[in-house]
Amino acid sequence: MAERSRNAERWLRLTLRLDPAAVEVVVGDLWSLGTLGLEERQDGEEVVVEAFFPDSFGPKTVAGRALLGALESRVGVEVEALSAVAELDWLAEYRRLARPFLLGRLFVVDPREPGR
Repeated sequence: MAERSRNAERWLRLTLRLDPAAVEVVVGDLWSLGTLGLEERQDGEEVVVEAFFPDSFGPKTVAGRALLGALESRVGVEVEALSAVAELDWLAEYRRLARPFLLGRLFVVDPREPGR
């Protein structure tokens, strides 16, 4: 486990701001280019898409340059950011933030693991 934390993986997060008409095609392109996952959310009249790629798929690689070039040439697509993201243990983060809560008047739910 300690070895993994010293060599923690990093991911690339590509943030795009899209015209709603471009979302379906761009999301399809991102999946075909190897995104590991993505998130879409409405932001006013535009849609923000965050796509995640392995760190090896960077802007200096041939594939990364091709992806950014293709996206930037599309009408209604703005490449907002390309940033590195360190791996996060989401379950450990959930456990750290989880708190007991009341459900109804008498039933208490404690989402933490026993003994924590």
